[in-house]
Amino acid sequence: MSYTELLTNLRPDFSSDDMKSVQGYYVFYQKYQEQVSENLRRILLQHPIFEPILKQQDLETQLKEEQLSNDLQKAAIMKGEWEPYTRHLMMQGAAYGQMGLEFNDWYSVVKLFRECLQPYLINDYGKNIQQLLLILNGLDKFLDYTMSSIAAAYMRAKNNRVLEEKAKTQAALEELQSIQERFRLAIEGSSAGIWDWDIRTNEVFYAPRFKAQLDYEEHEFVNQFDSFANALHPRDKKYVFEKINATLENDDPYDVIYRLKTKKRGYRWFLARGKVLRDEEGKAYRMAGSIADITNAKKAEEEVKKLNASLEQKVKQRTTDLQQTNEELESFSYTVSHDLRAPLRAIDGFSKVLVSKLDGKLEPDQLHYLEVIIENVGKMGNLIDDLLAFSRMSRREKREVTFDTNQLVSEVFNDLMQIETGGKTALKLDKHLPPMFADRDMMKHVFANLLGNAIKFSGTREEPLIEVGYLSDQEDLVYFVKDNGVGFDMTYAKKLFGIFQRLHSEDEFEGTGVGLAIVQRIIHRHGGKVWAQSEEGKGAIFYFSLKKNEKQNDKG
Repeated sequence: MSYTELLTNLRPDFSSDDMKSVQGYYVFYQKYQEQVSENLRRILLQHPIFEPILKQQDLETQLKEEQLSNDLQKAAIMKGEWEPYTRHLMMQGAAYGQMGLEFNDWYSVVKLFRECLQPYLINDYGKNIQQLLLILNGLDKFLDYTMSSIAAAYMRAKNNRVLEEKAKTQAALEELQSIQERFRLAIEGSSAGIWDWDIRTNEVFYAPRFKAQLDYEEHEFVNQFDSFANALHPRDKKYVFEKINATLENDDPYDVIYRLKTKKRGYRWFLARGKVLRDEEGKAYRMAGSIADITNAKKAEEEVKKLNASLEQKVKQRTTDLQQTNEELESFSYTVSHDLRAPLRAIDGFSKVLVSKLDGKLEPDQLHYLEVIIENVGKMGNLIDDLLAFSRMSRREKREVTFDTNQLVSEVFNDLMQIETGGKTALKLDKHLPPMFADRDMMKHVFANLLGNAIKFSGTREEPLIEVGYLSDQEDLVYFVKDNGVGFDMTYAKKLFGIFQRLHSEDEFEGTGVGLAIVQRIIHRHGGKVWAQSEEGKGAIFYFSLKKNEKQNDKG
């Protein structure tokens, strides 16, 4: 039946006498409406069903709804406008149905209403039985109508609610079946072995894949915790049980590696992970997770450890051998350099004495020979000095301090320019070079060699120019020395920093071939790198990097 049809059927069909009785009841009720309503509200506030409903609304809202009901009731009884009041009653019935209240509870309200009305009936009509019966008949007719309207809407809402609950239950069952099916497929398709432990009964669901990883058929591995405990390697039991207890008691992560005994292949390594479920009191009642066979990975790990240990030993031995060789070479070069100085001084001294004493008595070619000897003794002395400097750079203690880079570069350049013939080389110095945290004396050697080379190899230019700067976008501090000299072929760049390596003949440019080797050794001792870029005839750029200290790192 549609709502409209139901509304039509619920319209009261009172006879004229019944209508007079209903109107008589209404007039009487309006006389005591406030007292009756107040008494009924006070009683219902003690009722276990209606007390929480009434307390959900404030008194002002309740009074407004009561006034609305009275207005609709008056229009229905006194003017015959029944449809609005019937709709109002049906809304009440539908609300009770949707709230899940039993309709019998509403009958108790009707009974209480009669009891609240009774004293006033007796007071007004106790001696007029005929009028009392008329009022009671009107009350009964009106209550039959109101209860029929409320009941019809209540049953309609109740049926709809039952249908909705049934539909929700059916949907929930279908969803549960779908979840169970997905769970089953996930377990069967997973390469890991699923387990689910009921802590209260000690029963464990071991998925087929769990048992298969241990070489067991479904029926061969009993679904009890003891089956797992008995398969554990004896040396792993204490550790595993401690991890389980820590997880159950403290919610520690359960991420464990242990060995389980298989049916056919002995003990194998497994990685196990799990989570705990707890009841409302926080007590663990269930733990579930998975295991995965990692035996092959474990074997590979052991092989890597062995290889690393072997490699580490070899590296250690080679480092020791290399260190010993370097120490022997440095000792040799230091000793040789010192031992060579005495005979060189003798050769130089006697050659100069001969030139002095035989002045004017020597043939031109004889004088030339002596001058060549003195010149080469000087070169040999320079070479020995460079060898000693190279050797000292490995042995001397490194004293790192923070200092002004611009000041150091200017100092070195000015010293070099005092001995440069012509003094025409210009220096373009970045005024904002980052300060260095390094051994200042060693870095003075670095700039002396790099600037000295730049002056030497750009000396053939009409306007020799040297530029000193840095790269600001580097992770490390990168400084550079750039010149507009003769440059070099990058094919030979790897030879640049080797000792005694020269890319130009001594006739073109003098030198010992040790300077850049000293630069490299100093920079390496500071944990940096050194490299160069060039093109023949277009100058060269030499770079070196230094690690930033903590303050420089903070600044980026």
